[in-house]
Amino acid sequence: MHPLSSGEIREHLSQARTPKANSINVSDCLGKSGHFVDFSTTKNSRTWSLTASGIKEMESRLISRIGSIPHLGGAPKKSSTKSIDMLFLGLGPLNEDRLRLDEETREIENKIRTSEFRANLNFKSKWAVRPADLFQYLNEINPQIVHLSGHGAPNGGIAFEDAAGNSKLVSPKALADAFETMKDNIRIIFLNSCYSDMAAKEISKAIDCVVGISGEIDDSSAIAFSASFYSAIGFGHSVQRAFREARSTLVMEGLPGDHLLQLFSRPSVDSDNVVLL
Repeated sequence: MHPLSSGEIREHLSQARTPKANSINVSDCLGKSGHFVDFSTTKNSRTWSLTASGIKEMESRLISRIGSIPHLGGAPKKSSTKSIDMLFLGLGPLNEDRLRLDEETREIENKIRTSEFRANLNFKSKWAVRPADLFQYLNEINPQIVHLSGHGAPNGGIAFEDAAGNSKLVSPKALADAFETMKDNIRIIFLNSCYSDMAAKEISKAIDCVVGISGEIDDSSAIAFSASFYSAIGFGHSVQRAFREARSTLVMEGLPGDHLLQLFSRPSVDSDNVVLL
């Protein structure tokens, strides 16, 4: 991006026939914006120019003075008219070790809230989910993204709850058959459970993109990965890019288990081309 000088900003405003443009002390506004401004100094003069953040700051200041302004340069803002529903299913049987599901939802929501398309990504959660609840929630919310978080077993089963609140394993095949009925709407499924790679692979026969875990993973790693993954989705990136960014987050944070995360795609689907927003 070519940074704009003070004169260029005035020229933009003048060309747009903004009546008060020439009377604004642009350099004064720039000086007050601190780190939003870049300086270049020659022998006899200093040139002021705006960074990308500075352009946004300047726009805000000018709007407060003259009501409206033309676009001051830089890349145009991306926009999306899509509305995506994400369903978080918390699986926490009473007879299993307690997971930090509340912290996971908080981290995911915080990342979504600060993403570019936050207004287009609707986060909804359901808790203490039983097998019989699954279709109720899927039909009620009709989500494009489904996130299951809980315990998994070495045989690939996912621990839902029974009527007494204790663990009830659902096999990879049974889970895949259930999600296949919703294949026309669901685009992404994330099984944030240990040993969930078998179920993820089975589900990916019908669903575009499915994330699973090929072993036991630390709770902190699972939370950090999922938060980073949905942050990237909220910025309009592809599933493949979101997956790579989330893996890199674990490495940079020094958290174990990045190699355990696995991304499976439906046959003929390229996860680099799956973009929801």
